[in-house]
Amino acid sequence: IRSGASACWISFPGKFAAGWDALVAELHGDSVACVFLSTPESGLGRHHTFEDGSCYCKDIYGERDFQTFGYLVKMKELDNDKLKREQEKAKLTNAVIVPANATPEMEEMCRQEAKRNWEMNGKRAAWGCQWFHVWKEKVHEAVEKKQTLRVVFFPGQKGQGKLMLRELKYRDLWDGVGCGGSQKCEIAYVEHMRAEHGSAWDYEEIDVTRFLEKEFPVHSTVDAKHGNRWRTGVLLMTVPSFDHDVVTRSAELKWIVKCKETQQIFVSRHIRHATEAIHN
Repeated sequence: IRSGASACWISFPGKFAAGWDALVAELHGDSVACVFLSTPESGLGRHHTFEDGSCYCKDIYGERDFQTFGYLVKMKELDNDKLKREQEKAKLTNAVIVPANATPEMEEMCRQEAKRNWEMNGKRAAWGCQWFHVWKEKVHEAVEKKQTLRVVFFPGQKGQGKLMLRELKYRDLWDGVGCGGSQKCEIAYVEHMRAEHGSAWDYEEIDVTRFLEKEFPVHSTVDAKHGNRWRTGVLLMTVPSFDHDVVTRSAELKWIVKCKETQQIFVSRHIRHATEAIHN
C-alpha cells in the first residue's frame, strides 16, 4: 500500500490478464490490495490457520466438491507451455491434471485421486485462503490512509453479482455474474465493513472495459505477448471494440498489435505497458 496514494484498487477480475499486468506494473501511482495467486510467495496453496486449527475457507467458500475447489484441472487443448504452468501450480495445490487426450479410464483415475487429495486436505480450497488474510490487511491499511477504494467488475456488469457475507457459504460464487468468485468474497467483506463502520469503506465501481480503455488506448505503444515472447508494438485495435454493444461477461478481450521490430501484425490476449526492451 503506497503512502501518499489517493486510491487503492481492492478487487479486480483476474481473468483479464492485461488489466492485472497494468495494475502491478506500478506505473499509475495508486495502491493495489489485490492478491493474484500464482506463486508460493503470493500464497498459492497456503491456508491461514487460526488457534483452533480452522481457516477462512468454510466462512468464505463453504462446503464445495473437489472439482469446484480446484483439485481436478482438465486441459482443453494440447498446449505444452500451458501444461507446464498448470503442473507447477499443481505442486503447490495438490491438484490433479487431466490431459486433453486422456481416455475415459485415465480421467476416472484422475478424478479419484483428486477426490482423495481434497479429503486429505480437509475438503478445503486447493488454492488456499492465506490470500484473503493478506488482502484484508492491505485493505484495512488503505482505509486507515483514507485512500479511495476501487472495485472492478466484468464487462457491462458494474455493480452486479454482489453477495452478503453470510451468503458466501451456500451461493454459487463462480456464476460469472458481475465478478469472480474470490471477488465476491472481497466485496462481501467490504460491504460488511461499510455497514458497521460507515463511509470510510465506500468504494467506486468500475467496468473493466473502461479501465482497459484508459490504460491501453488505440495507437499507444505496448508490450504484447506473441507465442512465448513479449514484443513491443503499436496497439491497432481491441476485439471486441470497447464501444461495441455486445461486450458481455462472456466476451474475451483481445488486442491486435503491429510489432515494431518485424512489422508483423498479430493478435494477443496479454498486453502490458511498454518497456524499452523486447523481452524473451
